[in-house]
Amino acid sequence: MKKSLAHTTDPSEALWAFVRLVAGLMVAYCITAAPVAAQQPNALVDNNRCTLLKRSAPRAVVRVLDGATLLLDNGDRVRLAGILIPSIFDTSPPRKASDKPRVEAQLEADPWSPAVAAKDALNKFTLGRPVAIADAERHRDRYGRSVAHVFATAPDNTAVWLQAAMLTAGHARAYGTPDNFNCISAMQAAEETARLAGRGIWSNPAYAIRPAWQTRALLARRGTFQLVQGRVRNATRARGGQIYLNFGDNWRSDFTAKVAPAVSRSNPAWAASLLDLAGRDVRVRGWISRRNGPMIDVEHPSQITVLESGAEAPLPARDTQMDGKAKMPAHLSRQDGEADR
Repeated sequence: MKKSLAHTTDPSEALWAFVRLVAGLMVAYCITAAPVAAQQPNALVDNNRCTLLKRSAPRAVVRVLDGATLLLDNGDRVRLAGILIPSIFDTSPPRKASDKPRVEAQLEADPWSPAVAAKDALNKFTLGRPVAIADAERHRDRYGRSVAHVFATAPDNTAVWLQAAMLTAGHARAYGTPDNFNCISAMQAAEETARLAGRGIWSNPAYAIRPAWQTRALLARRGTFQLVQGRVRNATRARGGQIYLNFGDNWRSDFTAKVAPAVSRSNPAWAASLLDLAGRDVRVRGWISRRNGPMIDVEHPSQITVLESGAEAPLPARDTQMDGKAKMPAHLSRQDGEADR
């Protein structure tokens, strides 16, 4: 008779049992969920191809280079597609390129603990275990690494999808790129499981969801990947085809999510539904930039989640006296078609 997780005495075996349980559910979700037409903001476009991509013959892991990169016995370096592992720059992004080597040198002596935990977890999931590689749409990144979904063989010979394992344990965030959004909805579901349970990075304030009204805090984190949540004040489509979700009264200083015309054209019904989001609570994920106020560029429907009322504890309400942000002058130059907003 199989041992239950509660009666497992070997810590590594308990870890594998937990990961098999939840990651297996994520893979099942990815296999069985039919592609959903992009008609609602929460209808994630997902090709459900994580398990359909052709896998390689089993390879051995020689070394774990970081929490998302493996060195295989054939010399290939493999980057796990669709996840973003912790970095010290998540909390203190370098303001100029010359800052980065100095910070990296400091990390040699005092590593960022969430990054260490992610690497340790990937070690436990892979070392001594055969892995199968399923190439993502974009096979190589700019560093020459293979970009792939990776499946490790657990002690009971079942295959464990490493992306789901890392996300479920709270050691990474789901992160799609324009040419690699395979199974993003399943990965976000795994991430959500960890976040709601407060596992891993989700117990660290550095990875908290940011209120959209805290614009100074968002600008301090420009160049970092964030989850930002707030109530949409208005939604507009510019003459150039861009859609803007404005989270404040003054788009020159408040947080905005910008949907590129190409994304709207690829998902017309979904894009049209965004224009009805005024007054709705919305969560946006992506990289913070500064275009007048803080902004996230939306490159895929999965970056926008419309929240149901009462589904989660609310974020801190806006305190205008504590916020203390100055409004930008109206004559500031506008970018990327913002004059049309």
